[in-house]
Amino acid sequence: MSFQVTTAFVQQYSTNVQLLLQQRGSRLRDCVTVGSYTGKAAKVVEQIGAVTAQAKTSRHADTPLISTPHDARWCHPTDFEWADMIDDQDKLRMLIDPTSPYAMNGAYALGRAMDDLIISAALGTSMTGENGSTSTAFATATQQIAVGGTGMTVAKLRQARRILLTNEVDVESDPLYIAVTAVQMDNLLGTTEVTSSDYNSVKALVQGNVDTFLGFKFIHCERLGVDGSGDRRCIAWAKSGMHLGMWNVRGDYIGRHNLPNAPMLDPLTGVLFAVGVALVLAGWRDRRARLLAFGLLAGVNQRHLILRNSQPENPRIFALHIEIHRPKHLALPTPPFHIPLDCALCFDLHRRALLNGLNSSQPSA
Repeated sequence: MSFQVTTAFVQQYSTNVQLLLQQRGSRLRDCVTVGSYTGKAAKVVEQIGAVTAQAKTSRHADTPLISTPHDARWCHPTDFEWADMIDDQDKLRMLIDPTSPYAMNGAYALGRAMDDLIISAALGTSMTGENGSTSTAFATATQQIAVGGTGMTVAKLRQARRILLTNEVDVESDPLYIAVTAVQMDNLLGTTEVTSSDYNSVKALVQGNVDTFLGFKFIHCERLGVDGSGDRRCIAWAKSGMHLGMWNVRGDYIGRHNLPNAPMLDPLTGVLFAVGVALVLAGWRDRRARLLAFGLLAGVNQRHLILRNSQPENPRIFALHIEIHRPKHLALPTPPFHIPLDCALCFDLHRRALLNGLNSSQPSA
């Protein structure tokens, strides 16, 4: 038996991509009303309060004027962003194309951020009034159910439904939802009323899940927060009672434009560029210097005169300057990196001008 047969051993690699366990997108977005807006704030809805009719007590009496109460609810945008970069060279070194899984992963992250905003707004302070400057806090005294030392129970669900009905929620046309975690689901699965077919048409124990009960659609969400005592804050609501405002912004399809606060030039190139500009200004009497400066300004400013989707990148603009302003006697080839050569050409041109005494108005050829 050969002792070198191990050199023929092979390794097999999978081309499958599997995302780790996570909440895949938003679970609460479809349970609230949604609107699209622009601007720094949006008035979601004009609210008109209830009025009371007055009994007519005499003939030909004056018609009473009843003031109708008005209010408004506002929403303000909260910015979230996600981006990642994949070089074409990276794809060549991989058995898979990660573009699609990366995009899915980013979409899931933005969906979870959306749920976090909905949960925070449900129990937070609302902005009301004519200009959205009035703060209306969540009414914990009348709209919150005490913990009572127990987990989720049928009695708490009944109390939540009673509060919504007391507030005149039209349960016939307005869907009811409740967000719970796996712990509350388990609490209810141990309750006879939820699991017995005598009380619930859904066989919860067979499915291992509580879908609907007492008119509530159950939404499983592990992102619910806790109060100061460590008790989970589950949320019950009517769909019309919560609103999600969407401010949609389309990202730039050119990856290198999506680098916040990133300089256009690296430090070395930036220094060379500054030196080149200084030499151009120093040799301003040289017509070649003036031509080079004019070409640079025209090239940089041309991006404001064309459509956004066809905007050339800065390296391409500098490459255009090189093709136009390269002196014939230098005979330099076109390099793969355009910006450093542009600065080098500018520096070399004016170094020759200084050495040959070309600061006069009549530069030599």
